[in-house]
Amino acid sequence: MNFEELNNLNQFLKNEYVKKTAIKNRLKTDLEKENKNIQKYDKEIELYEKKKTILQEASDKAREYSKTMFELIATEALKTILGDNLSVVIKFGENNGNKTAEFLIKAEYGTQEVIVNPTDEDGGGAADIVSLSSLISMNSFLNDENGAPLVFDEPTKFVSKGNAKDVSIFLSEISKEMNKQIIMVTHDGVSKEIADKSYEITLDETGTSKTTDVTKV
Repeated sequence: MNFEELNNLNQFLKNEYVKKTAIKNRLKTDLEKENKNIQKYDKEIELYEKKKTILQEASDKAREYSKTMFELIATEALKTILGDNLSVVIKFGENNGNKTAEFLIKAEYGTQEVIVNPTDEDGGGAADIVSLSSLISMNSFLNDENGAPLVFDEPTKFVSKGNAKDVSIFLSEISKEMNKQIIMVTHDGVSKEIADKSYEITLDETGTSKTTDVTKV
């Protein structure tokens, strides 16, 4: 290999070195940039995880608060209407990754406790009372934001006749406590006895609805 060939090879190697160095520097710059991005994303992930933890804790506390609130209101309803030995118990669970809530009634007989499904008690009346309490509980959370009246259609329909008046008394107490108007449509004659205003709707011989004020003075 003569001098000219050696010189050409040397020049070629220099050019390759320059190109490889440029590539190396560019890759180094890209690497530094990506490392900064990774650090940025790591911080965002860390912040997200912290927020997720806080939200989960807040959610759990909110669920526990809602559970306690509902149990108190539903238990008070049961005690007022069906007896002092009854209370509502809510059990949280999970089904296929979804959170569940089971509503049960606990009955105390002396030193013994029996926990049953409300639909099995009082011919379905207990279930209606628990459902009624559920609506009242949800409204209690929004009482300051929701000024609309509570409207009930036949709230004593499936409740034993002997308990119908107690249901009405309970609703009357809720109305006063929550400072919220309650409008109730019912065929139950005893409910009108505790209402502030009662109206009876009948059909006359022509099929026209007739409204009569039957409020007890």
